[in-house]
Amino acid sequence: MRKWHLLLGATVTAISALVMAACSLANAPDEPQGATECANGKLEPPIEMCDDGALAGGDGCDATCLIEVGYTCSGEPSACEPLCGDGLVVAPVEGCDDGATAAGDGCDGSCAVEPGYVCSGVPSVCAPECGDGIVTAPDEPCDDGNTTAADGCDGSCVVEAGFTCSGEPSGCQGICGDGLVKGAEGCDDQDTQSGDGCSAGCTVEPGFVCSGVPSVCLPDTICGNCVVGPSEQCDDGNGVDLDGCRSDCTRSPVVVGVVGTNAAAQITQALDALGEPYSQVTGFPASGTGGVLLTSIDGNSGTPPDYTAALFGGAHVAIFGGDAVPSFTSWVGNYLTTDGTAQWLDSSGCTPQWSTVGTSTITSLLPPTYDFPIQAATFHMLHFMDAQPNAGVVIGRTCDRQTNAGIMATRRFANAGTFTFAALQLGVNCSGACRTDFLQPLLAGYLTHVRSCSN
Repeated sequence: MRKWHLLLGATVTAISALVMAACSLANAPDEPQGATECANGKLEPPIEMCDDGALAGGDGCDATCLIEVGYTCSGEPSACEPLCGDGLVVAPVEGCDDGATAAGDGCDGSCAVEPGYVCSGVPSVCAPECGDGIVTAPDEPCDDGNTTAADGCDGSCVVEAGFTCSGEPSGCQGICGDGLVKGAEGCDDQDTQSGDGCSAGCTVEPGFVCSGVPSVCLPDTICGNCVVGPSEQCDDGNGVDLDGCRSDCTRSPVVVGVVGTNAAAQITQALDALGEPYSQVTGFPASGTGGVLLTSIDGNSGTPPDYTAALFGGAHVAIFGGDAVPSFTSWVGNYLTTDGTAQWLDSSGCTPQWSTVGTSTITSLLPPTYDFPIQAATFHMLHFMDAQPNAGVVIGRTCDRQTNAGIMATRRFANAGTFTFAALQLGVNCSGACRTDFLQPLLAGYLTHVRSCSN
């Protein structure tokens, strides 16, 4: 009997446990089959397409673990990147997306804008960027870094007629020989032969005038136009006779004055070497005896003439050497500004003894600096101030002082007359190498200066 009581109690206990478990299940919250947790970094398909471990959007995987438009995602946690080639531009990672991954069309296989292109729109449309200096073939035959026309490469980066362009950025030049005058061409007569007025490099040859397209070149026989024609010795553009060039474009006489024993020997030898005719007188040349009056002085200057009227009449006066007396320095001061020095000085203690100053036709053939083989050539009796009167300029200096060290200066007067003074003993002491290397080039430049429109 006791056995049956024990069995019945165990059965009741078991039933009670089952009832309590059933009640617990009945009271539990509902949970759908297949539920997931987004942003845990675990990819749980099919509900999750991605899971990058975060709930933030705009990175390719949104807050519901769905792939955002324009992205592709892979891995666990998901790594997302723009889908290049889908035609959607995902900035700032993609600079463009033209719906393809082929390069060479402006948008490359990584959806980056290629050099020389500009892209816009969705899908991206890319075109060469004219004016950036990058030649994008075949769409751009040239790109010179600007969009200005008439320089060989036009505003659309097309080579203009009469030009050829190369390099990057493009450099464009006129095509010499095509009959079109373009770029730096002074003429183009449709050939590349010299001697016909338009040279092989398409520049106008001396003694010719060219006009028209193609260029027609004819000998320049017009005296007074500042161009030395085939039949002209000079052309200074005016009708004055007593200057460097007569009104009929023949050279005015050169008169060499000698003040001092053999003072002009080197000057006359230099003129002979240049093939320049001249006449020689003792003392200062008188006004009206020639258009170019050269005087070499080795002291004993006496009373120099007043050249003011001649200078304003167009004559050219040049003095070489000088005299270490106050009266001579005062006379020079009528035309150029000196520092008042009146003593013989030399440049034996310094170098260079000569330095060319500025740009002048007179000194254009001289070396920039020069030391004289014969020390006596450096003797000078005055210095020119750095500041000169109107139309006056220092064109050579010595090394024996820092300022106001001019030893050669020139001044232009009305009607183009000039007064030039070289405070160097060139007429006496500039022989041999000094004459060929310094004096002859100086005289050649001076005579060119006084016979041209540029004086």
